[in-house]
Amino acid sequence: MQTGGRVDLNEAKIGQVRAAIDRTFFLDLLELPGPTAADGDVLRFSATEIAARQRDRLSILLGPIVARQEAEMLGPLVIRTLSVMLRSGMLPPPPQVLLDADFKVAYSNPVAIAMRSGELASISQLIQFLVPFAQLDPTVIQRFQTGRVAELAAEILKVSPSVFKSGEELEAEQRQAEAQQAQQQELVQANAIAEQQNLISQSRRNESVAYLNEARAQRQ
Repeated sequence: MQTGGRVDLNEAKIGQVRAAIDRTFFLDLLELPGPTAADGDVLRFSATEIAARQRDRLSILLGPIVARQEAEMLGPLVIRTLSVMLRSGMLPPPPQVLLDADFKVAYSNPVAIAMRSGELASISQLIQFLVPFAQLDPTVIQRFQTGRVAELAAEILKVSPSVFKSGEELEAEQRQAEAQQAQQQELVQANAIAEQQNLISQSRRNESVAYLNEARAQRQ
């Protein structure tokens, strides 16, 4: 293309080439253009808005592409690789429980997290929907297994299980709390018994003083 020495046309052509390269590598799908102000400047997003838009872009635009790639290429490739390694003795013999069970390849990447983050949004919407009903019937919220919700959120967001307490730790804390509660109840009962004994002793002293005063009055 003849530019006639015009630099702006060269810059426009270079911009077109750059845009074509970005589209080839799907970079245009990952960009988050914000609303444009009157002067043409792009307005800034908050961190929450950026995370929400990024999640929507990944799940809606790249989700189908990545899902097909995982189902048609990566999944069979992983299974084939494991089969070859097992037959060649590169891996130790698996336990019987794994041989009898069906397994599924799970992928940990931003797109996979974004595709499953809708489950968390659905749970959050369900809880918000049931909050007004909980004021009428508290048992509605009690039907939720809050511990399972936390585990599911950690599983979807690919958070390490080490952030949660184990069952043994929870049982130990529960036993400690029960022991402290029993000790506190014993202390309250001991204080009540001591106070009752003080009242009885005070009453007996009052009776003794009244008896002595009455005896002195009779002598006089």
